Amino acid sequence: MPASLRVLTGNPSRRPLRGQEPAIAPGLPDPPPDLTEAARAEWDRVGPLLAEAGLVTPLDRAVLVMYVETWSLWRELDGAVKREGITITRRAGPGISPVFKAAMETAGALRLLAVEIGMTPAGRSRLRITPPPAKTKADLFREQHDG
Repeated sequence: MPASLRVLTGNPSRRPLRGQEPAIAPGLPDPPPDLTEAARAEWDRVGPLLAEAGLVTPLDRAVLVMYVETWSLWRELDGAVKREGITITRRAGPGISPVFKAAMETAGALRLLAVEIGMTPAGRSRLRITPPPAKTKADLFREQHDG
C-alpha cells in the first residue's frame, strides 16, 4: 500500500513508511467530453470543491468520473423508484421492485466512491493532508514579478 494511503488510513500496521513516492500536485482534472448531463453538472458542482480542498489530483480523474456517472445513474433510478414505487405485483404476491434494488446497490457504490475521494464526514476524518509550506518572502517576490 502506498505510504500516502497508509497515512490517510492511520497506518494501522505501524510499519515504517517509506516516503519515497512521488508527490502529485492537487488540481482538478479535465472532465471527459462524454459525461451525461447530470454527471457533468455534478462534476461542475463537486470538482472545484474537491480541488480547493486539495482532495483531488489529475490522476484521480477515473475515480471522479466513476463518482459522477454513478451519481447520474442513481438520480435516474431514484426518479424511477419515486414514480413506480418500491414494490411490484407478481403472481406469487407483492415483491421488491428490481429498480429499487438497483437504486440501493447504486447508492452503496456511490457511498463507497464518495468515501474514497473524501466527500463524506467519515472519508474526511481518515484524511491527513499536509498543508503547503508557508510562502517565503522570495516566493512572494517571484509571484509579484512573474517568475
